[in-house]
Amino acid sequence: MDVEVKQQQALMRSLRVFVDTLRDIKKAEDASEANCNVMEAVRVLCGSPETLGGAQWHNEVWRRGLVPTFQRLSLCMTRLDQLEAQERKRTGPPTTRQAEKPKAPAGLLSLRDYSVLQAAVELLFCWGAHPRVAAGILMPIEKRKPTRTLEISKDVLMWGYRGYTRVIVDAELKSEGTMSGLLNITQAMLQLLSLPQFQPILLPKYVVELLALLVYGEVAMDTEVPSPVQTEFTRLLEMMLRVLPLRMSMSSLRAALGQTTSVANEQAVGQRFKAHCGNLLSRLLMEDGGIVATIEMLLGAVDEGNTQARMQVATLICQCPSGEDPEKYATALCTQVRGLLLAAVTPEKGNSSSKLLGEMAALLADQLATRHSALFDSQILSILFHPLLIYEDSRLDANFPVGETSEEALNRCVGIARLLLCGPPPSQRFLQALAPLIRSLLHMYAFAASSKSFLVAPLRALLTAWIRSCSNAALLLQLAILPVALPLQPTLLACGYERNFAQESWRPLREFCAGGGGGVSLRLLKPTSAIELDSTESLKALIMPLVELLGDKELENSEVVGDLFSSLLLTYMHVRKHGTTEAIDVNVKDKSAASPFALYEPMKSPTSDEGVEMVLMVLLALIECLGPSVLRSAATVLQCIGTVLETYNTPATRLVDTEKQDESVVQTADNEEDEGDEILTISLGVVMTVLEAGASHRSDSEEQQLRALLPVLEVLSRHPRPEVAELASNARAQILSRGATDAKTTRAGEQSFEEVLREAEQDLSSQLVPLRARGVVTLTKLVRRSHTHAHDADWTPRVHALAQVFLLHLHDSESYVFLAAVQGLAALADAHPDVAIPALVKALQDPQNSLESRIKLSEALLFAAKRCGDTLPKYGKLFVYAYLDCIRPHPSQRKRVQRIQKEAVKRIQLIQEIQSDAEKAATTETSQSEPESEQELLAAATLRASCLSNLAEVCALLQWGLQPFLLDVLTCVFGVLQLELELEAQRRPKPGATEDEQQKLWKHQVEEQQQRVVAVRRGAVFVLRYLIELLGWKILELMPDQLSPLYHTLKHVARVNRDRVVVFHANRALRALDEVMRAELFPRVEQQDAVFGISSLRIV
Repeated sequence: MDVEVKQQQALMRSLRVFVDTLRDIKKAEDASEANCNVMEAVRVLCGSPETLGGAQWHNEVWRRGLVPTFQRLSLCMTRLDQLEAQERKRTGPPTTRQAEKPKAPAGLLSLRDYSVLQAAVELLFCWGAHPRVAAGILMPIEKRKPTRTLEISKDVLMWGYRGYTRVIVDAELKSEGTMSGLLNITQAMLQLLSLPQFQPILLPKYVVELLALLVYGEVAMDTEVPSPVQTEFTRLLEMMLRVLPLRMSMSSLRAALGQTTSVANEQAVGQRFKAHCGNLLSRLLMEDGGIVATIEMLLGAVDEGNTQARMQVATLICQCPSGEDPEKYATALCTQVRGLLLAAVTPEKGNSSSKLLGEMAALLADQLATRHSALFDSQILSILFHPLLIYEDSRLDANFPVGETSEEALNRCVGIARLLLCGPPPSQRFLQALAPLIRSLLHMYAFAASSKSFLVAPLRALLTAWIRSCSNAALLLQLAILPVALPLQPTLLACGYERNFAQESWRPLREFCAGGGGGVSLRLLKPTSAIELDSTESLKALIMPLVELLGDKELENSEVVGDLFSSLLLTYMHVRKHGTTEAIDVNVKDKSAASPFALYEPMKSPTSDEGVEMVLMVLLALIECLGPSVLRSAATVLQCIGTVLETYNTPATRLVDTEKQDESVVQTADNEEDEGDEILTISLGVVMTVLEAGASHRSDSEEQQLRALLPVLEVLSRHPRPEVAELASNARAQILSRGATDAKTTRAGEQSFEEVLREAEQDLSSQLVPLRARGVVTLTKLVRRSHTHAHDADWTPRVHALAQVFLLHLHDSESYVFLAAVQGLAALADAHPDVAIPALVKALQDPQNSLESRIKLSEALLFAAKRCGDTLPKYGKLFVYAYLDCIRPHPSQRKRVQRIQKEAVKRIQLIQEIQSDAEKAATTETSQSEPESEQELLAAATLRASCLSNLAEVCALLQWGLQPFLLDVLTCVFGVLQLELELEAQRRPKPGATEDEQQKLWKHQVEEQQQRVVAVRRGAVFVLRYLIELLGWKILELMPDQLSPLYHTLKHVARVNRDRVVVFHANRALRALDEVMRAELFPRVEQQDAVFGISSLRIV
């Protein structure tokens, strides 16, 4: 061992002298002097005579100097390691004392020797290897970044490159001798750096250069049969790729590609070099762990939220290189992606999977499903989601392992599905590939919701994401509730799954059950229970969870609910018209039906009575639970209307329209004909409403739906019932004339006022709601076009006539008609305010009008006030005093109010007067003689509360114009709050009534009276709150004298009132008043500067 140690020291001493000599050579002005110093150092290292020429020194330095030294040093250090291993084997394990004081290895180098050796390796690469490689392949020497310990100038490093390239032309670089020399240099570097002592420290610094040299040596000579030199380069490259970690190999190859310049692209050898590096990267990517190494290499330094970069990397990985077999490449990717998905949801097995790898696995799965759908089905879908795919498998005798249907397996399926759907936005092709799982996931969610499993949240999240993203979600949701067996693609059937479509009736073969850990597992139904059990029980249990899922906040802006409702309605109407269809035989062996939706579309129509029942139950649940939100878009509304019109276009004669009594079918044609005509009339009325009162410009989908109604409207225009035929003809004409606004305006302008009024009155006299609504809308449009005649005297009687028509239809029982009349009155006041506003005020104050119509008039008057704009102060007195007059009690009830106020005063007196018997008798007689219709009293209180609310908005609109009427408004409001207190009703029970009946009557009377009083008090305190909040600091200028009583009244109401709404408004008003006063007393500096126009740059 001593001999080897001395030999190692001698070799290192020679290298040390050589490197130190070169380090002493600094950059000098005289290049020849530096050249002589370098050649002298080389001569000493090689032991050569001084008679050699300059070009020969460049060969001698590696042939007789560095390469033999590296080879001898490698052999010496290898021999030392072997001798030490034999010594350890001979002496046995170390003792405790020896372990406490370990002995250094015999061949261990010092830090100075490490720096010397690294400098020698750098010199060998720059002087020997770099000049023998074509230009543009390796990084230029002047751009290399040496370590701090190198301490050799760039001129010295460039010595060998300059001298060699002066005498060697480019053609000689590819010769056998040149490549043989390059092989010797590469072997010497690789042999030295692969030693155990240097591998962890020096090899990573030169792994890029070594791989570049090995790849270049393999492709430098373009020969049909590889030469021995090329074969040796290939052997060394394969050995190095085997030894190095996968990530280091891939990152080094990418670095070797990255250091090539544009010069290499112009040469054939440069193109071959880059192509071979790409092939090696692709081959490494296909190995186990290649995708992980690529992801960490490319995205390790990318921001977490950069989804675009991740999608680009996923696309790059899934693109098959030109030299690889696409199927083999995709199969290798599927295997690795499957492992990544499993690792992302099973961290307990020691798989450290980061969030980045999980998201990238989802993106890669998306790309694979899009590019290689068959392999995705067989390699990923059928393996990872096996428990969900066998849920409806037709085989009862198949022996599936217990672990494949256990709770753990289903938890894993849910985790992977959530990772795929709740991560980056999936593509439609990917969602289509996951379609076979949705029915099983929905049934699993229904069971989890009913059993309170912890899987409810993840299942709800992934199903919500799928419903929101999938364009065909409505089709799969409809199929999920039908008693049918869904077909599978041929690629999944080839994996061993079966679906039986020939069975007469659908029966569930498996069911979800509770797992031992709070999850869900799958079990096979027993044959007896499968026969006795209701086949649709599991489907019915899905309805309410499905409806609740569709009502999720995440789906508020989604149109899936409307699409599902429209599809179910269309299916039901189709069955109503044509009856149930025969069972469809799906030829799953047909290769053309590769898309799942192409297989599912024919199966959405029910083939049995149970299927029709399920469709109706889901329709009913959607209507009851989601209400109007089912139809969230106009296109869906028009589609549903078109479905109804198509169905009732001809009389139905099949399953749903017949009644079975004693095995005999009794047709109910007469009743159904009347029902059909009524449904047709309502549907056509909705179409007319959309066309008349709806937006003039609609989206392309809505216009398409309107155009789709033309054929059925043409048929209905010849309906035997005149009303239906007229509505259909008008609707068809309006659809055909959409866009021709000029023609419509010209036609309307040609008709006289009397003609339009006569046609509208004909519609208004109809018994059909749509026709009456059309009449009101026609008159409203006429009013809006008459704004140019605002000061025309001829229009004064017309305005009165129109007002009478609108007032008359305020009594209509249909909400759409009387609401349209309210809008008509508001439009009339907007177009002709001088005539219409006094007429509306007079009608509001007229006690002969019903209380219900006066409430609607109050709303119409508020709409008119809002449309007045800046001209509102001109009519402010009319508006304010009209509301104040309605807020006061009716003269017939004033005696009753005065008696109530008198009783209220007595309640707060300390000393109360005792009434005589005569006064008591008179009071009782008066109270009994007054009309006591609870309905009328409640309607009167509602009118007063409505007027108070509308008065508050008018006061806020008036702003400074409120000052002349402010005292009257506050007097009225204060009077309501101070005098109309919550009193106990005093009524004498009927003679002969029992004690219980007296108490019930007394409680009922108290509740009725409390309801009336509270309604008015709510309106009064709302007026005060609205004034303070909307006027703000203006109340200090408008009513400075009323601030004190305002504050005390609000404090008293908030303290003593029992109604929570009144107290809430009072507290909000006090809070707003407090903010106003604080802002006045303690103004902010910015506000003061803004008021006085002072700059915000203040001098402190």
